[in-house]
Formats: sequence, C-alpha cells, structure tokens
Amino acid sequence: MANSIYNSARKLFSHGLIDWSGYGVPAPANWSATTYAVGDKVTNSSTHNVYMVVAQTGASAAAPTHTTTTDTVVDNVTWRYLGMDMSSYQIWAALVNTSATGGGTGMQVYSNPSNSSDSTLFVAGTSGSRNMWTEFGLGQASIANTSLIRSGALGATDNILAQLTGRTMITTTQACDAADITFTAVPDTGNFGTNIEGIVIYAKNTAGWADATNVGSDYPVLPFIDTLASAAALSIDPNGGDIVVQWNSSGIVRL
Repeated sequence: MANSIYNSARKLFSHGLIDWSGYGVPAPANWSATTYAVGDKVTNSSTHNVYMVVAQTGASAAAPTHTTTTDTVVDNVTWRYLGMDMSSYQIWAALVNTSATGGGTGMQVYSNPSNSSDSTLFVAGTSGSRNMWTEFGLGQASIANTSLIRSGALGATDNILAQLTGRTMITTTQACDAADITFTAVPDTGNFGTNIEGIVIYAKNTAGWADATNVGSDYPVLPFIDTLASAAALSIDPNGGDIVVQWNSSGIVRL
C-alpha cells in the first residue's frame, strides 16, 4: 500500500514528451536520411516513437525502431528510445479494484509493482508495458481482462472515468495539482460496483493516429493512488451515487 508514480512516467516528463500543466508538447520532426548531431530528437513516422541521438559517426541511413532501455546503434547513429509522440493528450483518472474479493466474479485485479522506480519504459500496443491496456485493461471488453470499475455493462467503453482539468504545478511543493474530480453514478451492485481500492491517473493520447481499436494501448500510466492523506488504505463501497475526489492541498504527486 503506497501511492507511487511510475519511473516510466517520470521519463516521459523529463524527456519533454508530456507537460503536466500544458496541453500538448510538439513532437520532433520525422526521421529522414541525414546527418544528426548529438542531442537531436526525431519521430519515427511509422511507429510514432521518439528517439534521441546519443552518439554518431556519420549520416543516418535507417530510422530507429527499438522500444527498449538499451541504446541501439542503427548504421552510424546510436539512438535512445524516449517514448511515444504525445503531442496531443489529456489527463484522465479511473477507479481500480486491487483485491480478489469485492471486484465481482472473474474480475482481473491489479497489483501495484513493488518497485515503481524500475527501468521499465512505457511502450504502446497491446503487448507493451506501462500502458492502460496492458496494466489495467482499459478498452478490454471482457471483465476478466480489466481491473477498472465500470458502469455495469460489459462493453469496452463503460469504464467510469473523470478528466483532470485546471492542471497546475504548486511552486512550494513542486507537485502536480488539478481541480477536484467527480466520478458520476458509481454502481453499488453487480460485477463492477464494489470495493474501489485505487485511482489510476493516465495520459490519454488524443492524436489523430492514436489506436482507436485497442483503446488504452497508447495511454501511458502516470501515478497510482491507493492510500489516503490519513495513511489509511483507500477503500470505498459505492452506493450508486457520485464519488468526489478532493486532492490534497499540497498536490497530487511529485515527479
């Protein structure tokens, strides 16, 4: 039980792919066959992944494609994978069940990694990592493949979500903040309406090329919250009404 922000999310911020208080960071220009300087960033136009030059001995003849933490040489250039083009995005939150009980028959449960500061990177796609499809089942039609609280139907679009607006940085604490949010009409019966034990915040990729079929596979996970300001575990048994989340006055999370 501990609130955490994934190291994969920190890297998205530190690499300049996401700006908490902003609403879109321009993507680097698409890769082309030319000579690059150390520190240059490019976007692979096919995969929409962003890379940075860490060393070069000549012109680049082929675009980088890897999605690992290991710097990779392609022809004359050593490339570092930074993450996906997130030049158009919103920040959203979803409700999560983390225990084997109270989540409904067959519901997948979510277990927060013991070390959120690991070297795992956000990789988009249904077989990727630290994205909302893989980690939480956002967009999955079957209840067995999601740990998110839903409105009661089995469709992939029935998750109960709330968008974070009014996002700012608190200068005194260097923490991310936003307006309080409301999850509307959270059900009290069925597979989807018991034991809310966590809140996940994620970046919703709204670019025109974002994967509309496997919703969530392009959405990186940011912080996961399962502990209240009082240090008690987050545990809510909904009654069909709204659930209002009031963020701590010192902010939501520090990067």
